[in-house]
Amino acid sequence: MVLGFDSNQNIVDSNGNRLVNTKPTGANEDHFVLENTAAPTVIITGGNAITEGGNAVFTLTANPAPPSPLTVVVTVSQTGHVVASDNLLSSKTVIIPPSGSMTHTVATEDNTRLEGNGRVTVTVDQSDDHMVGNPSSASVTVNDNDGTSPPPPPPTTPTITIRSSNPNSITEGADANFTVTATPPPYRLWR
Repeated sequence: MVLGFDSNQNIVDSNGNRLVNTKPTGANEDHFVLENTAAPTVIITGGNAITEGGNAVFTLTANPAPPSPLTVVVTVSQTGHVVASDNLLSSKTVIIPPSGSMTHTVATEDNTRLEGNGRVTVTVDQSDDHMVGNPSSASVTVNDNDGTSPPPPPPTTPTITIRSSNPNSITEGADANFTVTATPPPYRLWR
């Protein structure tokens, strides 16, 4: 890449696009301070799993850190029924301070539905003020605290009882008779 200066002493590429602002450092016009004007790249990470009713925590980081507060729009979505209604499927505006990092929380709903675990996902929206990096979205698992649906009871295995109809003895060569009982009766007869 070929670099040069424009008429305002800004560093430009071969097409004349300004890459950085330059400012003289005082009386000595031969020394400049370079100021990076490249848009920061914003990424997001999710915190640890939570129990419904808690706050899902996400960290947004801008690199390089912005010289002034950076407005970023994020979109909140869910898997299951876990996000409090005022946060659901909506765009939220967050501000990343010049430190370059901020925490965003999403409230979840503590309900009584037996729904299993869910997930909150926050996605960084595209903007002219910043680039979207990788990861551009993050998820936090929301554990259901309402228990689980009880499984259906297993079929009862019948107890088999065999009783002789001739309780004392039988004569050799005679038929022996037995009664077979299943308690409780089986659901189906198997052949």
